[in-house]
Amino acid sequence: MLMSEEARREIRPGSAFFLLGILSLVALLPVLIEYGGGRLSPGTLLLVQLTNFAFVIVFLLEYVVGYFRAPDRRAYLRTGAVELLLFSGLGLVFSLIALHPFGFFEVPGLRGFLIPAQVYLFVNFLVKLLGLFKVVARRRFQYARAFGLSFLAIILTGTLILFLLPGTRAAGKELSFIDALFTSTSATCVTGLITVDTGTHFSRFGQTIILVLFQVGGLGVMTFAAFFAIALGKGMGIRDRDVMRGVLNLDVMGRIVKVIIGILLITVLFEAVGAAVLYRRWGEGLTPADRLFQSVFHSVSAFCNAGFSLMSNSLEGYVQDPVVNGVMMVLIVVGGLGFGVILELCGLPLFGIRFLRRFRHWDDAFPDIRRPRLGIQSRVVLLSTLLLLTGGAVLYYALEKDNPATFGNLSGGEKAQAALFASVTARTAGFNTVPVGEMTPASKFITVALMVIGASPGSTGGGVKTVTVVVLIFSVISVLRGRSRVELFRRTIPPATVQRAGIIVVTSIAVVFVATLIITAAEAERFSFLAIFFEVGSAFGTVGLSTGITPELCGLSKITLCVIMLVGRIGPLSLVIALSQGGASRRYEYPEENMMIG
Repeated sequence: MLMSEEARREIRPGSAFFLLGILSLVALLPVLIEYGGGRLSPGTLLLVQLTNFAFVIVFLLEYVVGYFRAPDRRAYLRTGAVELLLFSGLGLVFSLIALHPFGFFEVPGLRGFLIPAQVYLFVNFLVKLLGLFKVVARRRFQYARAFGLSFLAIILTGTLILFLLPGTRAAGKELSFIDALFTSTSATCVTGLITVDTGTHFSRFGQTIILVLFQVGGLGVMTFAAFFAIALGKGMGIRDRDVMRGVLNLDVMGRIVKVIIGILLITVLFEAVGAAVLYRRWGEGLTPADRLFQSVFHSVSAFCNAGFSLMSNSLEGYVQDPVVNGVMMVLIVVGGLGFGVILELCGLPLFGIRFLRRFRHWDDAFPDIRRPRLGIQSRVVLLSTLLLLTGGAVLYYALEKDNPATFGNLSGGEKAQAALFASVTARTAGFNTVPVGEMTPASKFITVALMVIGASPGSTGGGVKTVTVVVLIFSVISVLRGRSRVELFRRTIPPATVQRAGIIVVTSIAVVFVATLIITAAEAERFSFLAIFFEVGSAFGTVGLSTGITPELCGLSKITLCVIMLVGRIGPLSLVIALSQGGASRRYEYPEENMMIG
């Protein structure tokens, strides 16, 4: 319940609040079973439906008991106003359905009462999720731990839904627990690697669950929780803002609310426009509902850099379609730039810059004011992205233009388009318009390099991140020039930033090395080293491109890839911070002694 910290300590001590959060999640099971449990007998269906009302009564009693036990009942009503509003609205709807005045709201049977009850249970879960976010902030959890644990919770929830509910699968299809775990992990970590075909193995309900997983995984459950806090009028305190500052990888805290709203608005805008443009581009034979779902699915998947497709061969059938290629590339690139860069480009006051700010009579009224410029973060992201995309496209074109299995049978313009798409999608998207397994070994190696570099900080993608690579490159340049400081765009990079970049790269190399070693030991007799290395790089970069061996991997290899996908999504630095013990800094230093290196 949304209450002050003092009232919570008096009324809900210990783990009672977490139990209520778990109960709100369990309350969604009857809804999931009804719509995703396959064919249920009339008796079982009635029992499941009645369970919805039982949970509504439980939460109503919990609210009433809390009211009478509260030391300050006015404060209780004020802090729990959202829940009171939910109960009042539910009671009003029930009354209208029962009385159906003037002939309105007349719904026969139990169905009319059931749908409002299910809507209440879903909204109640969101309210409890918001309360959990508040608890995380107030208990001073490390943002890295909170971020990682939120992903683990989503993965586990998705796994149980896909595995336990037969309605998530197509008729006659079975799904093992390992494959359910792999699918849930891949969707939540916006990777796109699959062990079963998404378009044919899952029902529309199952595909919707996957869509929800990579939408929530792309933005992060903490971002959604913070947005609900703002939408419900609860605001965000200092500790809440501090947690979100770490989760969003921002250096500012005062404008976190505006940043979160901007993130959600940008996401909805790009995904909606992308779906609208793609609607008319799919093949014949689709109903309007199927065409709409396919458009939304691929638009969200592209913007979140998830790489999931409802077509068995991804986008290979649209290699010659400039509209599909163009829309998907725009969504992928924008989703991979990072929300901080996008918001700065849109002119929102972030990082103290108004990029699109305009002054009247500039020279006369403001002679001493310089025109605002992009910050160093945005400039590095944009330039490194442009360099990687163009460089990758040139290399793909040179290496694949004569390969009959990929670009060989395309015209000159189509080859350039396919090369650019391959370069874009290797940056953490996972879609493909040509068979990846038929690429030359050199192209596969380049793809691994692009996948490991990944997207930009604060984006929906994974990998080492572009800014990390640029900082390390310029640190080497500084050493070669004999400079003690790392300088970039006439700015000095703090030593702590250079150190974090080194930690990220070293940790990433170690993770990829260990994962490749484990899978090679298990699969060496069946698959080549390059194919295994490719899958590991794809998992770490949360890309989803595959040479086709993922469905045939053994259980150990699949679990290893699941771990790598999670590490790639939360980031190597967040992993190190989450596993560290912290502690106070020492107030003394040991004597220095030089060592030979290199």
